[in-house]
Amino acid sequence: MRYRGQFDWSKETLWSQIAQCYEVGAFINSGRDGTILRRARLLDDDSCYALKIIPVHDPKNRERTAKESDLLSRLAHKHIIRLVEQWESKEEIVLVLDLCEGGDFLDRLNNGGKFTELEARRYFKQLARALAYMHSKGVVHRDIKLDNLGIKHGDKPQLKVLDFGFAENYHPDEILTVSCGTLEYAAPELLRPRGQVFYKPEAIDVWSAGVCLYAFVTGKLPFEAASDEDFIEVVKDPTALHVPTHLPPALQQLIALLLNVDPALLPSFSQILQHPWLHSGSQTPKAPARDPLTPQVARKRPKQSMKEPVKEASFWRSILTTLKIAEP
Repeated sequence: MRYRGQFDWSKETLWSQIAQCYEVGAFINSGRDGTILRRARLLDDDSCYALKIIPVHDPKNRERTAKESDLLSRLAHKHIIRLVEQWESKEEIVLVLDLCEGGDFLDRLNNGGKFTELEARRYFKQLARALAYMHSKGVVHRDIKLDNLGIKHGDKPQLKVLDFGFAENYHPDEILTVSCGTLEYAAPELLRPRGQVFYKPEAIDVWSAGVCLYAFVTGKLPFEAASDEDFIEVVKDPTALHVPTHLPPALQQLIALLLNVDPALLPSFSQILQHPWLHSGSQTPKAPARDPLTPQVARKRPKQSMKEPVKEASFWRSILTTLKIAEP
């Protein structure tokens, strides 16, 4: 990853220099704290990228962006967005990232409805692999959601984990205390009153991935409520999750495991990747009509090491037996 620009450059100087390398194109979307994403074409070879433009008048923005850039520069995985280079001035930082031509998963589900089981399995496996890799490197994302999952075109569309603005380094067995992320995807332990928030980093990403998996196969998010306060109470209720019974039993069981309100019972991504449903070839029975995500669901609120595979398989067989669910 290359660094360009200078801290004392003006905004005008920054963009005049960028224009010598890139043709800046269409607006893609905007995010928290005034962040803007635009399309850009590299003049040397016509390859396309995304420019993440971050205003840094607030020193906290510059500090957070420096951390995001550092984390991305240390992560190299085919299902994590790649940081190509960084431009900097005294007013803005511009991150040049791989372009996800297919947009994000929120738009895909809103426009096309839920995925087939085969599609959902393939994308969720990609997400689980990316998060297993991140956790093995001591990095927690803390804002996994549909709009932070991009679709990169190629021989087959590929999932890319995006936006590391809330990501954090952590040590094994460390407990974090900062509540962040997006309400609809937040684990119950993030929703405690101020001063009472503490959580295992891995569990936060597992819960959010479970919310995404539910959306992949149903076209909607698992929890709804009339207000934020009611929503928090619903998420904390262990009886609130209703998994559609038309889904295959192993898939139902995986969703229930990922959305268990007791974080001590959540599996690691190493264990999740050994789950029978992820190695099944069965098709989902036809279900009710494919409904896009509702406007409420579409709201945006920016606010362990690998064991032996045989042992992992035994782990999941024991759970399936206990719950009286046949292996696929």
